[in-house]
Amino acid sequence: MLPVRANENLTVVRSSDNSSFVGTISDVSSPYIRISFHDGCDLTVGDQVKCGIAQDGSYTTVIAQVTAVEGVNCELWMVVQDLIPGVERAPRAVAPGTTVTMCDGDERVVGSICDVSESGLRIRSLGQFSVGQSMHFWMDTQMGEISFRGRVARVVQSVENESSDVGVQILDIARLDRARYDYFVDGLLRKARRAA
Repeated sequence: MLPVRANENLTVVRSSDNSSFVGTISDVSSPYIRISFHDGCDLTVGDQVKCGIAQDGSYTTVIAQVTAVEGVNCELWMVVQDLIPGVERAPRAVAPGTTVTMCDGDERVVGSICDVSESGLRIRSLGQFSVGQSMHFWMDTQMGEISFRGRVARVVQSVENESSDVGVQILDIARLDRARYDYFVDGLLRKARRAA
């Protein structure tokens, strides 16, 4: 059973040059997936592609090969060749109203934090991000600013607007910032458990 459903958005990355294309899944007939790219794409039959699927708190990388390309909307069929399970995420909690500033060199982008866990966070932001990108992050919390270096682990770009959901893995964080971050996450998890 493939961990994807029709009408979900999916970012497909061509393995040969890391070009990415955002599409909508129109059909799933295991082991085949049909995707429509409304902005077009230059994928061709035989291209190997990969895409990330989040499901039940874990993350799976799908390796596939393009088997057919058709139509003006660049619809393609791809056959799944391999599923690579990712590391299961720690319990996470929603973090409403919390903002984060991301810096990569001279470029700064502000985003809104969707949820947090002890190992990372999910951010919604305008801007372009790529998997593997290393950035510096500053979170504004009630306990003060929390600063750390992180790596972009996954990117899901919206087809309706220019926003992206960005999964970030914490790589390097100072001891005081780690203590503040853990306290922040624990507080949100306790609040979520009380509300359940």
